[in-house]
Amino acid sequence: MPTTGSPYETRKPSWERGVQNILFVIGELKKRRPDLDYGQLLLVGHSHGGDTSMLFAQEHGDLVRTVITLDNRRMPFPRTRKPRILSLRSTDQPADEGVIPSAEEQATFGIKVIKLPATIRNDMWDGGTTQQKVEIVGHIDAFLAAKN
Repeated sequence: MPTTGSPYETRKPSWERGVQNILFVIGELKKRRPDLDYGQLLLVGHSHGGDTSMLFAQEHGDLVRTVITLDNRRMPFPRTRKPRILSLRSTDQPADEGVIPSAEEQATFGIKVIKLPATIRNDMWDGGTTQQKVEIVGHIDAFLAAKN
């Protein structure tokens, strides 16, 4: 992954490849399981995967019901009511300007952004503490259970 230049500009081609990969997988799944509803996707991604999920949601929002990200930093959130969006944020890595909707936009579009007070970016994986994992899963469960 490029480490020089604007992160948004240099990393976007990788997110675009990720979007194409998701579309490919959907196409293959449709061949094997045409009975499933492919217009109700749930995308979950951490960091780069979260940016890819946000780009997919912007470009193919009609296919996505819910996006959950853990600390994506570069790709702006879609400012729409569909898909539903939950973003869990670390304490040590802020998102680029304009990525996270303002409090007013969050209220308007039903976007939920939660800062995890005791979690840094590198703890947002299976190697995090039990307490961190319980907190993350609890927020995800509550979001998915909520009626919107």
